[in-house]
Amino acid sequence: MEELASAMPGEVRVRQTAIGFNFIDIYQRKGIYPLPLPTGLGFEAAGVVEAVGSGGVRGHRPGACQRRYRRPLPAR
Repeated sequence: MEELASAMPGEVRVRQTAIGFNFIDIYQRKGIYPLPLPTGLGFEAAGVVEAVGSGGVRGHRPGACQRRYRRPLPAR
């Protein structure tokens, strides 16, 4: 498995522990609602903050629970 780089300034790295995969995700994968590739999976996600980059990131700390509900972020 590839080692992840440290969180860059202004970034938060979250280890996803659960994702919600539903019909909008299927439509996006089929191209009905295209997304730029590569992209992450799941419209909803929950996880744990693993790293916080310096500067400009407020309200996040390592070990804290995190959730998101929006368009997937690009995969790196």
